[in-house]
Amino acid sequence: MSDMDARDDGRLDRSLSACYGDLAGAPVPVRLHGRIVRTIQARDARRASGHGLRRGLGRLAPAALAVVFVAAVAVAVLPWAQRGTIAPAGPTASATAGATGSATASATASATASRPPLATAVPPTAAPTAFPAGATRITAVNLGETWMTVTIGGNVVGQLACGETGTYAVTAYPSTVQVANDQGGASTVLVRHSAPMWWIYRPDGFTVAETAPPVNRDYAACPTPYAGSDPSGVVTWSFDYPTVTGTTADAAINSAISASAERWAGQLAGDLLTLRAARSTPTGTGSLTGYWAADTSIPGWLSISVSMNPTLDPAPVDGIPMWTADLVFDLSDGHQVGVDELFTKPADGLAVLSAQTRKLMGLTADGGIYAAATTPDALASAMWYPQCDGVRLVFADPVKASLPTASLYQTEVLIPWSALKSVLAADSPIHSVKRC
Repeated sequence: MSDMDARDDGRLDRSLSACYGDLAGAPVPVRLHGRIVRTIQARDARRASGHGLRRGLGRLAPAALAVVFVAAVAVAVLPWAQRGTIAPAGPTASATAGATGSATASATASATASRPPLATAVPPTAAPTAFPAGATRITAVNLGETWMTVTIGGNVVGQLACGETGTYAVTAYPSTVQVANDQGGASTVLVRHSAPMWWIYRPDGFTVAETAPPVNRDYAACPTPYAGSDPSGVVTWSFDYPTVTGTTADAAINSAISASAERWAGQLAGDLLTLRAARSTPTGTGSLTGYWAADTSIPGWLSISVSMNPTLDPAPVDGIPMWTADLVFDLSDGHQVGVDELFTKPADGLAVLSAQTRKLMGLTADGGIYAAATTPDALASAMWYPQCDGVRLVFADPVKASLPTASLYQTEVLIPWSALKSVLAADSPIHSVKRC
């Protein structure tokens, strides 16, 4: 299975256009989540049978990307392009992976160093004192990808690292403006008249606006590379996690994110080593790759959905499941938001959540083997994520509890918003989630 397949698994199948809106010009994704309860093993079986899911932003084929960059060779840079930064670069993060080894996560040394070379150089130039008469001012802001490219009328006019903003001019009408990120997502709009436009890339998608800058453009969640290995070097890991800049709680949030990356990498590496040691002849190497999807669409919150892909070569006969996790932060103080904070009365809300969880899982009233995992108290500490169609809960699969590698196995449950309507707090930011 490729890394792209891992990224495009069911955990990332939220319909960004339906949930968060304003994805003008972006490919319209289709929600394919038709599953209320699923174990990781069942999800792997569906993926193996060809049930692939597309990431909400869509992906350009490699050949299409090649055309974009080759076309840049023959074009000239618009003299009024400006590039700047809207927030300082994220701090360098480092961590030690406990008993399983050590790793260092470092932010990019500089925006310029991380920017891939284009066929046509796009140097920063001084901003003009005034745009040409009748020109449309295009402001592009990158708040969530390693880099993105701005093209006007087929000409590559700028390339913005995460945290950077650029201002460009359209002088001929109609003109096609395209902004593309390094993950293959792109947004294209045909500009027919003179009007200021803001082009914002946030982790939850592209947004284009003509009347005013979109909300949530004041902070960035930029990818930070994280790589390392266990002390023996048998298991290695390499993935990016988001580093936040521009909030009042950057330090607390980034510390929690990097600590989670360290802890989970160490935990999963340990599980792979356990699987390897159980072989009659311990051989093979392991690796961890993954994707951390940051969502900034809920005012005041940052939600992160994590999908990790542990592999061992040669692979076990029964395979290794994908591993998932969720983090939700309050941007005002950096604390991790618990699912109980969604409710007017936490105890009442958790009781409803417990009852709905057991109902949707088809369990008897006592919950059977899942009884302990689905009590109100247990669900209060379960990982959760706000989706457009409900609250997703992730907790350990009790069926696998006796295995040495039990932490690899999880169960997910999606509780529809309609089932929680009576207990949701009236002032919760969760009400800003657009339903789908």
